[in-house]
Amino acid sequence: MSNNTDRSAYNFAINYWLGCSAEKAGDFTVSEACYLSAYKDEKDHQDRMFGFLGLISIYIQTNNRPKLDELIINLEIKAGLISEMGNINGGPIHLSQHATDSIHFEQLSDLYKVFNKVTLDRGNDHLNGKIWLVRGFMAVNLSKYNDQYKAVVNARKYINSYQYDFLDDLHIQALRDLLFNSGESIADVTKFYNTLVKDLDTYDVGGFLVKYGENVINMLFEHALYDKVVNFSAYLNLEKLEESNFLFKIAYSYAHIKNYTKAQQLYNQYLREHGDNSAVLNNLGILMANDSKHEEAIQLYKRGLLIAPEDVNLSKNLKLAVQKKEDEEERINKEKNLRQEHLASTNYLKSENDWVLDKLLHFVAEVKKDEGFEDGEVPLAKYKFQKYLNVDKQRAESLISQWLNKGYLKDTGYRHDYNVVIYSVNPFIEDEIKRVQKRKIPKGWIDGFVQISVDTLDVCEYFSMIDKIAKANKKFRDLLERDFNELTYNYLVGHEKATIVLSGSLVELALIYYC
Repeated sequence: MSNNTDRSAYNFAINYWLGCSAEKAGDFTVSEACYLSAYKDEKDHQDRMFGFLGLISIYIQTNNRPKLDELIINLEIKAGLISEMGNINGGPIHLSQHATDSIHFEQLSDLYKVFNKVTLDRGNDHLNGKIWLVRGFMAVNLSKYNDQYKAVVNARKYINSYQYDFLDDLHIQALRDLLFNSGESIADVTKFYNTLVKDLDTYDVGGFLVKYGENVINMLFEHALYDKVVNFSAYLNLEKLEESNFLFKIAYSYAHIKNYTKAQQLYNQYLREHGDNSAVLNNLGILMANDSKHEEAIQLYKRGLLIAPEDVNLSKNLKLAVQKKEDEEERINKEKNLRQEHLASTNYLKSENDWVLDKLLHFVAEVKKDEGFEDGEVPLAKYKFQKYLNVDKQRAESLISQWLNKGYLKDTGYRHDYNVVIYSVNPFIEDEIKRVQKRKIPKGWIDGFVQISVDTLDVCEYFSMIDKIAKANKKFRDLLERDFNELTYNYLVGHEKATIVLSGSLVELALIYYC
């Protein structure tokens, strides 16, 4: 409102009141004239909207659509005219030296309802855009912020920022009013968030982020919408966040949705940019501890306690981290010793015969199929030994006793239902059995080696043939002896293919010798 003490500055108010009186009396001609004077008296000021809205009221009541369209299309809308979507409530109005009054637009709510029913003109985008802007002007003065937003967005469908360079600002203002006037429920906050993200992807309203981005982070964080905090942070320049608290909230949100790597990065960024903070050090320590980096966690908790020595959470987490570190070291040592023990026990496999190795491999395979098998351990009643080994009871008990002594199996000391012993299976046993089996000398070779003797060679007439070869001339003697020796050896150890090949080679050499 104008604050000029010159009484002529308030002619618009007098004309507006006169127009209202005439309208109530049903004299629309006088009313129109008064409203028109009020409208023209304040050409470049928001106060002209009193006369403008009065004229709209008259033209709607009289069904004068041509004049209504002409009024709206000729309204010169500038940023100053509807900045912040305008204000048509207030004062004071200095009627005289001792007379002051206030002014407001009467029955705006009723006018808004009927103006919302004004149809758009399919062939006139400019008119339609202005109709929506006027609706937005009314909505914000009635604190109808959802309607205000709707009006601005719809206006943008018909008019653009090249014609009205303040449209982006109006859009940002509408989003701001939605932000600060949205409901407190999760549904309300989610609805606003979805609207905002859609507009950020569609319109040039990045200025909203600069002014109110951190307010959005606060709102989402307070409602524990951590996934949306994370998604919204992608629109922000995290390097330029003025308040360290917002960086903390974004880091916390990343941790909550289990993106621990990003949470660590942001917590470390906080420490670099803003120095040590007990809450940040505590949360970062928790992330380190959860990643089994207990020593790093311990150092972070200690740094936090230097700042806040009475912090209960830091003290509790430090104690827990120290204990976990000790437990981890003990576990690693136990696993190392157990591994060495298991590996040592596999040395016995080299001396086992094939029958025992086959039974052991089959037993382990059956144990792993047992419904109670888990993490290398299984409860086994005695009858299962005989079942899994497929031997009689005496042999089953003998084999299990030997395997326990050699470390293939181990009594864990724990008992299952009905006092059934829980055994652990050497985790290296299967692979080592397969390795041993692959490295064994083929049975045929061993049998062949055993069969080689002077008597066997006599039966094969080996020595008589050697005597005959010795009589050959020197050029062929060594070659014949070489091939005959290899032929005899391969025949005795059962190498059938080699025997056939060497026989051919010896015959060929003999033919060359005699021919």
